[in-house]
Amino acid sequence: MSTALPCGYASEGQGVTPLAAALEAGAMREQGFDVTLAKMGDAHAVVGGLTSGAIVVGNLAAPALVLGAAGGWADLVFLAGGDIEQVLV
Repeated sequence: MSTALPCGYASEGQGVTPLAAALEAGAMREQGFDVTLAKMGDAHAVVGGLTSGAIVVGNLAAPALVLGAAGGWADLVFLAGGDIEQVLV
């Protein structure tokens, strides 16, 4: 049995390559995750997907997170995976 894990990213170049490579290699499925990865177009769409529940993991540039949190419309947790990686859940 696998766990569904819908993910979204803003655009290429936002640090999504490690996740995409793991998907291509089958590493996520081996760990029991059924990952779907959707290109959402921009960071605000990723924040919208997270807050609506359409995705549970998002990769995007930090300004949209800061704007959402400061504006009170995005209750998100920021996780950093490296010096240029950021993932929101």
